[in-house]
Amino acid sequence: GLQEDSLNTEKLRYESDRISYAFLAERVAGTAQRGSAVKTSEVDSMHSEQIRYKDKIDKYLVFADDFKRTAFFERNIYSLKDDIEYALATVHKILNSADFIKNREKMMHKDKSITNEIEKLKEEMEQLNNQ
Repeated sequence: GLQEDSLNTEKLRYESDRISYAFLAERVAGTAQRGSAVKTSEVDSMHSEQIRYKDKIDKYLVFADDFKRTAFFERNIYSLKDDIEYALATVHKILNSADFIKNREKMMHKDKSITNEIEKLKEEMEQLNNQ
């Protein structure tokens, strides 16, 4: 829809700004290699350009975040219900998968083994204290 077109337009501007920002970075690197031959006005100009591009990039990121947040909260109850059911089915599938069950049993066995080892060490320490 119209909102998606707006997001796509802003994304194209953002990508263009990122490319320009990358070219600016190359110019800055080249300028840095020239060292003391660089004029202060040239550095100031590049810095101003860098600030301008950074501001545009930051504004796009805020815009995109707001757009996605708004789109998320504008969903109807049926979409939310479908998303929740899908998430629950996915979690259920993971929890009942053979690998998950095997790993859980392995961890429980290891935990029991560690607990037994701790108890054995406590008994040994108690025997040493009683001698």
